Amino acid sequence: AFVWYATLGLLIAIFWQSKNKHYREVAKLGIAPVMFNIGEPVMYGLPTVLNPLMFIPFLLAPIVLSAVAYGATALGLVAPVTQNVTWVMPPVLYGFFATGFDWRAIILSLVNLALAVIIYLPFVKLANNPEVNKEFFINGNKVKIISGAVHYFRIVPEYWRDTLLDLKAMGCNTVETYVPWNLHEPYQGKYDFSGIKDIETFTGSWQYSYCSRT
Repeated sequence: AFVWYATLGLLIAIFWQSKNKHYREVAKLGIAPVMFNIGEPVMYGLPTVLNPLMFIPFLLAPIVLSAVAYGATALGLVAPVTQNVTWVMPPVLYGFFATGFDWRAIILSLVNLALAVIIYLPFVKLANNPEVNKEFFINGNKVKIISGAVHYFRIVPEYWRDTLLDLKAMGCNTVETYVPWNLHEPYQGKYDFSGIKDIETFTGSWQYSYCSRT
């Protein structure tokens, strides 16, 4: 309830101090989804994932925000989180509703948001240095990574290739997914990679869509 603001803090830092054209472009496109806790456009568009420059604040911000929220709750400065709130609840309101309408949660949320901005700000400034902000190169060719998410386990296998080709037609050159291991190992030692959980076939569709066709 008090940690989801890290990406919003990054965008505020970018709007405030960044001179990096790419960063500001991604921030403009990502601000609306981030207001509803959807951070993937920024995480994979900036990116913050696998970004050596953003690696430290990407890990540090959630740790600091969690510690501050835990400390405030333990000291009785804010009511504990007792309500299950939908994950797309906008920041600040998230903590307010999750604590059963404790107005102090709004203050804690704003404090954590400020901390996230402070943590990201030095690294955003560092990205202004052209020597630090290098382009991506693959086989000697400059590449701009444009990623889209496909959750294979939410799509029937018959539509995997078509979905990936649609993603490619939209201009994406990178596919992001994750493996829900609880789906593949429902019981300890019992594994299931059949049907909609067939990762091997999905990655084969991925290669077919992105490598075999132009």
